[in-house]
Amino acid sequence: MFDVESFEPEIVELCRCARVRRLELIGPAAAGECADADEVDVLVRFQHADGEFFNRFFDLKEGLERVFGRMVDMTVENTIHDPVVWETIEHNRRTIYTI
Repeated sequence: MFDVESFEPEIVELCRCARVRRLELIGPAAAGECADADEVDVLVRFQHADGEFFNRFFDLKEGLERVFGRMVDMTVENTIHDPVVWETIEHNRRTIYTI
């Protein structure tokens, strides 16, 4: 089981630095079914896009990988346009940071 609560202080700091509005676990990690070797899937919504978006994205991704000790597959919320994908996400998501 993936215990994200133990990483809360680090997640909050990473999200503040990257100007994240909301960060959610999706997929197996959200359901608590993430094995130790599995990557962690996250859905992110940034406060607003600007010229620093690229850096903010990778700073957050690499920071989460350091904190979690595993690969992170990060999806930006406003890039998902397929309703079937949204339906799948809606059934299995857990907010771990929000402002």
